[in-house]
Amino acid sequence: MMKKLIVFLTFLVLLVGCGKKQEEVTSSANLEHVIKAIQEQQELNLKETIVLNKDQVVQVFGLSADSIEDASGLQASITSSLSDVLIIRTKDASKNKEVKQQLDVYYQQLFLYPSQTVFLENKIVEEKNNLIYVIVAENASTIKEYVEKGLK
Repeated sequence: MMKKLIVFLTFLVLLVGCGKKQEEVTSSANLEHVIKAIQEQQELNLKETIVLNKDQVVQVFGLSADSIEDASGLQASITSSLSDVLIIRTKDASKNKEVKQQLDVYYQQLFLYPSQTVFLENKIVEEKNNLIYVIVAENASTIKEYVEKGLK
């Protein structure tokens, strides 16, 4: 009787341990609304930025439109400053790697401009399921908190 109980408990532990973890549900937040709410935050100092829609994000950052379901972003309206906040929803998580590689190509080109390297040192690129967000700004970690709050 004791052997059967031990075998059963061992089997149960192995079965539970091998279970697949459920992934988080992807945010269905309207990306443009999240971006505009971030832009309006006074303490983030993003007033000198323009809002980019999906088509503009694809064009400016050289992304493949076939991989992207939705996108929105902020970009500095003056060229002497670098303030990018991008939120991209890919068609599925398998497209994330491709999109991140395309973003890397764009940002690698900016290393040619010494004035931009300070901002690039603070670059944050994160992904959750089929969402990718990129933040390039002096206060990137503070902006990240607002992005995550807006996507909940």
